[in-house]
Amino acid sequence: MGLNHVWFTDRVREALKAAEEGRDNAAVELLDGLATQCHRAARDGLTEWHEVQALALLGVELERRGAHAKAAAVYRRVADLRRGALQESGHGLAAALTAAAVASLRAGKRSTGRKLANEAIGLHDKYPLPKHDLEFLQRQLRDLRLAPSRSVESSLLTAWRTNNRVTIQFLECLPTTVWHVAVPGAPQRTVRTIAAHLHNARCRWVKTLGREHGITAPARVDHHRVRPRQLIAALKRSSAGIEALLRLGFSADGRVPPSTGYVWRNLSLDVGHVLTYFVAHEAHHRGQIVMVARQTGHRLPVTTTSALWQWKMER
Repeated sequence: MGLNHVWFTDRVREALKAAEEGRDNAAVELLDGLATQCHRAARDGLTEWHEVQALALLGVELERRGAHAKAAAVYRRVADLRRGALQESGHGLAAALTAAAVASLRAGKRSTGRKLANEAIGLHDKYPLPKHDLEFLQRQLRDLRLAPSRSVESSLLTAWRTNNRVTIQFLECLPTTVWHVAVPGAPQRTVRTIAAHLHNARCRWVKTLGREHGITAPARVDHHRVRPRQLIAALKRSSAGIEALLRLGFSADGRVPPSTGYVWRNLSLDVGHVLTYFVAHEAHHRGQIVMVARQTGHRLPVTTTSALWQWKMER
């Protein structure tokens, strides 16, 4: 008999039916056997996801019976599986660790429970723990302390830095020959001028919104002559200027203060809108460069275009 998702679902239903009928031992045995079979069949008709689901159900059933020590051991097995795939399963790992900590504490194993709780808390900022379990842990472990959440200010500044990194890495990967390619239908514009526009537009905004408040805009580049290496260095300077604008807004209750130089009133000056506009502007032109390269027979490598979506890595 093939072990596939349909088979897995049928076994789960069978176990849940046993639990509903009060046949607790049968439900536990069915789920335990299912988890074992899923483990053996992982990557061969089934995946680790099926094993995790079977174990999670087994843990719930054991807890319902008051077998908290066994439930904790099961949840720790789930955590081990999740830990091996943290990037894809961070939320699952946090939840499994929390469940294991709760079950351990209920089983009277405070040392183990505290250790598991501390590991779970370390993930809380990125992968929030289930609220009811977190409240239980805080009641049981009075000295348990959550790490301070990253402030909105820190989060938005990091988002801008990520955008800047994506832009710079994209331009660094452009073949030299592409820089000279003209935009179809607009021969006066080239990939070089589009790339230079990214920096120059930043400079104009920094000057328009920040000069009256003490922020100095970096120098613009010659969009016809700037070399890739020069532009990369310039983008790092203009990125710092944008950060200064955002910080100005944070210090003024979340809005960049008004200035007489800002006559184009189509952009709200709260920090959220300002950041979104700047990021959207650069994403538009990155996509434009990709399109121009493709239209003119200079299709970019997949590694270059895929990197446009590598937003998780931070420098």
